[in-house]
Amino acid sequence: PGVDLYFESKRFPAVLDGVVKDISRESGYGNYVVIESADPRTGQKVDVLYGHLADGISLRPGQRINAGDVIGIQGGTGNVRSVDGTIASIDFLAPAPRGSKSMAPYPDYDNLRRYVVTQLQR
Repeated sequence: PGVDLYFESKRFPAVLDGVVKDISRESGYGNYVVIESADPRTGQKVDVLYGHLADGISLRPGQRINAGDVIGIQGGTGNVRSVDGTIASIDFLAPAPRGSKSMAPYPDYDNLRRYVVTQLQR
């Protein structure tokens, strides 16, 4: 329920303002960060998962993040298939308690995904 991107600089920016909720690692997403955010179109809460980050994430739970802040370096952790072995994956998930590892899609993820992609293209 999101989008895979490639940043030539490898600098992986947050796409929405929010607060760091979880930092973890799992086989599919590799190193990932979940930032509790709000859908700018509706104001509804959404958890944004940033996956496949390189090792060395320097964020901490509770840290405030602004859209555009670099949250890490796009990496090749987890299940990645790309020309250079790195990718930036962003998924929009339904809000869940900290540590739940829930991967339920945000109900309006497709429209939010389209909005975010349009904003990144500007």
